[in-house]
Amino acid sequence: KSGIPRSEVFITTKIKPQDQGEQAAYDAAKASLERLGCQYVDLLLIHWPGAAKTGRGSDANRQKRHGSWLALQRLQQEGLARHIGVSNFLIPHLEQLVGDPAVVLVPEVNQIEVHPRFQQRELREWCNGHGILVQAYASLGTGLLLGDECVTRIAKSANATPAQVLLAWGLARSAAVIPKASSEVRVVENLGCVDLALEPEALDDLDNLDGGTKICWDPDGIA
Repeated sequence: KSGIPRSEVFITTKIKPQDQGEQAAYDAAKASLERLGCQYVDLLLIHWPGAAKTGRGSDANRQKRHGSWLALQRLQQEGLARHIGVSNFLIPHLEQLVGDPAVVLVPEVNQIEVHPRFQQRELREWCNGHGILVQAYASLGTGLLLGDECVTRIAKSANATPAQVLLAWGLARSAAVIPKASSEVRVVENLGCVDLALEPEALDDLDNLDGGTKICWDPDGIA
């Protein structure tokens, strides 16, 4: 064992599409806790707005994810999840959820793909306006943006790495960032983004890269 107190470790887990639905999601979360050997998780998310083996346009997606959310509310009330949220939800999915009379808790987090080439400004603004934290994944464009001419130019000027520039941009745009790291060296390097204050011109240049270039999964069209 590491000897690190549980209170100093933030653990996130998710409900996968195969476990959508109120009872299935509840059981899956309990099973996850057992596998983790934890009494609670810090953040529990619904990974995807759709359900497995369900057509993208089927209303069963809405029914099952709303059931999953009721399970998350129960898990939080039981102290098994400190915080609850969603992932890959678009504005229609969120509007449906918060408009459900059975929903008493608004998601605390929406984990979505955000980087300079795919900024999702309207979705981020909606979340911010409803008190939902945007947590950005693929902040580095799965590595594809590390060699971008604009990014490398700004990195050189700021005496920073391209990864630090991309992460600092995300933070400046009010998104929490959760980059993967292959080594302790990369973890330390990524943390340097916290102290990197990009010039307004650099932020504008990165903003102007937005071209709707989605790299990861696309939830568009899921009813």
